[in-house]
Amino acid sequence: MNRDYLVLERLLPASIERVWKSISEPEELKYWFFNLEEFRPEVGFRFSFTAGHKEETQYLHICEVIEVIPLKKLSYSWRYEGYHGRSVVTIELQEQNEKTLLRLTHTGISSFPKDNPNFLLRNFEEGWSQLIDQSLNKYLNMKHYTKNLTVPVSDEKLFKSILNIPLWWSEMFEGTANAPGDRFTVRFGPSVHKTSLVEEIIPYRRITWNVVDAYVNIPELHDKTEWIGTKIIWEISPAETGCELKFTHMGLTPDVECYTICENGWNNFLQSLIAYTTSGTGTPYKEA
Repeated sequence: MNRDYLVLERLLPASIERVWKSISEPEELKYWFFNLEEFRPEVGFRFSFTAGHKEETQYLHICEVIEVIPLKKLSYSWRYEGYHGRSVVTIELQEQNEKTLLRLTHTGISSFPKDNPNFLLRNFEEGWSQLIDQSLNKYLNMKHYTKNLTVPVSDEKLFKSILNIPLWWSEMFEGTANAPGDRFTVRFGPSVHKTSLVEEIIPYRRITWNVVDAYVNIPELHDKTEWIGTKIIWEISPAETGCELKFTHMGLTPDVECYTICENGWNNFLQSLIAYTTSGTGTPYKEA
């Protein structure tokens, strides 16, 4: 009897929280899985994407989330538009000594047309192995720009300071950044701009900006739009003397062309933020 399913187990070099985000948040899925327009780990949520082994054989995948246990299990149906058959993908996570054991099961593969070689079990095995062993593993080992700072003020004051963007980042500021859905642009002269959509605001705890447009027109860079699709995350937590700030620019990694330039920029502007928060005077970019 031919096997109807595949099972793949891998020990991943990241915490269970980190891996869960990687498999359940669209802004992380796009780095190793597929660039989904939207994804929510909610039972009944439907999503789709187009992919295939070769450019000339692309299939519309249609999926629906059928089970969610946060940090433990995510399961969704998997079928193809225009073809009979339905399968189920289940990803289970287990913590092991600060690493995470991932167990992926894909069942129901034999329900797809048997006369189509693209639906052979070995193709699913090769595809999932590539996604997990190469793409996900590489992504989890990526070093996004991160800075951890202790700030001797209340979490409320730091939170409000971050939102006062013209006073620490750039005086060339347009738009609003006070609520989810707000959109703002910072400019650094006539040839550099970054536009972000406010994706998340949890008062005094977390702010997330999704960079939706950018152009960094400086001679050193060939790709002047690398910021597009990256995400800027501010996480605040109380501490004995003030609060802790964890800043992450997700997508700004050492293999990005502008990394060194942007790293230096963030180092300077984060110090500007701290100066503004503690003394009332930052050093934002000023229009000449």
